[in-house]
Amino acid sequence: MAPRWTDSPTERVSAATDLGVALLCAFFALAIGLSPDSEDPRGPLWVVLFVAAGAAALAGAAYHGLALSPPTRRRLWRGVSFGLAFGAAAFAAILRVETGGVLSAAGVAGLFAAALLWSFVAANRPWGLAAQILLQAALLAAGGAIWSGLVASRANPWLAAGCAVSLLAGVVQTTRRVRLRLFWQFDHNGLYHLLQAAGLALFAAGVRGW
Repeated sequence: MAPRWTDSPTERVSAATDLGVALLCAFFALAIGLSPDSEDPRGPLWVVLFVAAGAAALAGAAYHGLALSPPTRRRLWRGVSFGLAFGAAAFAAILRVETGGVLSAAGVAGLFAAALLWSFVAANRPWGLAAQILLQAALLAAGGAIWSGLVASRANPWLAAGCAVSLLAGVVQTTRRVRLRLFWQFDHNGLYHLLQAAGLALFAAGVRGW
């Protein structure tokens, strides 16, 4: 039997916004990946970040938009957790480079191995989402401090703004009573996706110098 759409209007909106995030991530990954600046080691890491975020958003679109069995939903949520963990690992590696650290192949492999382990341990656990949000918040706060010029000479207003908007997105996502009608009814997940898209667009602008 083919899966059917969920009956919840807000879940359908969340699925649509997740799909929009996935499409944006695909565009940004291609734009950065095809950039002629091949000497910058951060470029491939940003591509990984956008691909991971896009994969998480695609899994999230199915999770929110389709009426599925509990085991299938758990597998999809594991995919979301996997994408978010890989994105966080890529972001941590970018921050390492930004602060002048040496990033070896073994170091990169270790980060992504830790992300893989994390995705299996934290997915579908009661504390998993909260822990993921806290980890992302810590990385975004560090990035904001770096790119605002507070702790390093790497000021980049676009990237700093991306960190700020992404932090705001996390706050909205955890505030589950948030509701807003913008043509359609958005709950905390839909609004989170809109802010997430804005934050990712700011990151892409900072990387490409748009």
